[in-house]
Amino acid sequence: MKNRVLIVISILMLCLVMLFVTACDSVEIDYEEEAEYVAEELLDNEDFLEALQGSDGLGIKSVVINEEGHLVVTFTDDSTVDLGKIEAPLCEHNYGEETLGISATCTSMGYKTQTCSLCGHVKYAFQEATGHTYGEPVSIMQGTNYINIYTCTVCDSTKVEAGSLYSEGLEYSLVDGDAHYRVDGIGSCTDVAIVIPEEHNGKPVTEIGDRAFYESADIVSVSIPKSVARIGEKAFSRCEKLETVQMPDTVELGLDVFRESINVEIDYAHTLTFIEAKSASCSEAGNVAYYYCELCNEFYSDEKGEERLYEVTIAPSHTYADGSCTSCGADQSETSIVSVSTIAPLGKFALGTLDSRIGLPEYINVTTADGLTHSLPITWDMTSYIKNRVGVYTIEGYIQLGTFHMADGLTNRVETTVEIVEHMKGTADIVFVLDISSSMGEEIANVKNNIVAFSQAIEAAGVSTRWSAITYSDYADCPGDVNEQTRTLMNGAETWFTTATEYESAIASISLAYGGDGPEVAVDGLMMADSLEKRPDARVFYILLTDADYKNNNNYGVSDMDQAVTVLDENGVNVSVITDSSYSDLYYNLYNTTGGIYSNINGDFSSELFDALIPIIYSEVIS
Repeated sequence: MKNRVLIVISILMLCLVMLFVTACDSVEIDYEEEAEYVAEELLDNEDFLEALQGSDGLGIKSVVINEEGHLVVTFTDDSTVDLGKIEAPLCEHNYGEETLGISATCTSMGYKTQTCSLCGHVKYAFQEATGHTYGEPVSIMQGTNYINIYTCTVCDSTKVEAGSLYSEGLEYSLVDGDAHYRVDGIGSCTDVAIVIPEEHNGKPVTEIGDRAFYESADIVSVSIPKSVARIGEKAFSRCEKLETVQMPDTVELGLDVFRESINVEIDYAHTLTFIEAKSASCSEAGNVAYYYCELCNEFYSDEKGEERLYEVTIAPSHTYADGSCTSCGADQSETSIVSVSTIAPLGKFALGTLDSRIGLPEYINVTTADGLTHSLPITWDMTSYIKNRVGVYTIEGYIQLGTFHMADGLTNRVETTVEIVEHMKGTADIVFVLDISSSMGEEIANVKNNIVAFSQAIEAAGVSTRWSAITYSDYADCPGDVNEQTRTLMNGAETWFTTATEYESAIASISLAYGGDGPEVAVDGLMMADSLEKRPDARVFYILLTDADYKNNNNYGVSDMDQAVTVLDENGVNVSVITDSSYSDLYYNLYNTTGGIYSNINGDFSSELFDALIPIIYSEVIS
């Protein structure tokens, strides 16, 4: 009964304070009117007293003034008491400090009070029910679905949540004879964090289709499983909010997969193997302790693959005295590197270009004191490269010396630059395959002028372009003059030029070499061009320039020109032929099969090439 009396007193005080409160669904009260009820009369209210008699353990759910101006109390069992119409006492109150009356619980309201020092009136400040505070769930897996059971840390009540581990509602289609599934679109899925499953309807998911999530404005992250082998072109282009994509490094990327999704960061899933530290000797390299990912071929210092290492090898080291190693007797001069080839700038690339796509060289040529040239690997430090910020970046690399050492004053550090620009209109690797036999004497000036004009026009059109040149003459394996051998025009240590200005200077330096007979080794020149390393996302173009017939002699095991055409077409190369009109039919299969054009070697072929190639390059760009 003591508890009930306390509740009675609390409710009486509650009635008075509600004279100043207008709650949900309440009406405005004229407090100047004469009071119709007073607090003492409430003790005579049978409905109220009856409710109090059964109120032990109940909390207050709500207190409102209804449309008639009556004060209505609702308990947590949804029972109500109408306390009648109460008016405010006429007093300019002076309230004291707040005192806690009843604490709010997960499901019940609470209140604090303030008492007027003039009239003793008590004002209540009501607190809404706090709601449940759930802890970490207990999860139960059922195939690809889950059930999470949450328990309130305050009152021990529980709730159950069910769902799928993967995004539901994505669009799929069967491919490869109905053996696999491809994700074709976002469908009815509303997830902002897309999680693609390894299987759908019991079959593996192996592809993400072209433009599957193109312009999906709301997605923030994507998780791609190891079962996916290919992501189609523009699959995640123009996803403005996309920040993180987790995917296996083995996946094949189509063109412009993340184009204009400028905030995206790629998080590769790693397969890590720990490699123990090993000391170096005079003749054998050692290494620091590291973790190696077999998927992305990178090194990490931690088992989670978060801290990348750019240098793990400890080069062999000699201890020299009087010109020879005190341990193994090696001659110091024989292993001393006295010069290092330069590395050209990498060129311009669009925002978001991955570091694996900018064409960093894997090797560099060095010359030792004995006059020999060696090709040594380079390890690149990519920490300075920011793919999502416009600017010119200097990237440092370190030559892996092996048994060599740098001469005094030289360092194994090398560098190159890359420029990131806001807009690029496609990516192209272009190789001119140029006949330089003596019969080209009348055409060579026009050829050089047109090559320069074409390269300048392509660069001005905003294409991310690399240029190379192959020269050939009469011999695939010349026993005499080296100029008659098929060879690549070099840009320092590189086979590619990244600006039209650099390329113009290189083309100007080409000189003619004497041929022994009429046909020249065009097949050898084309196949040497095909051996150059290309960028994965570049459209590849070869332009063959000759005034002569061809012979099939070559160093690449190709039987004849027809087989060369098949190889080039299968590799996706577009070949144009610039020759005398009398030879246009002879080379017809080459340029027709691969999608190129024919143009006259004595005309303005730069304009014809530009008009033909630009639509092909631009077709890979989002309009």
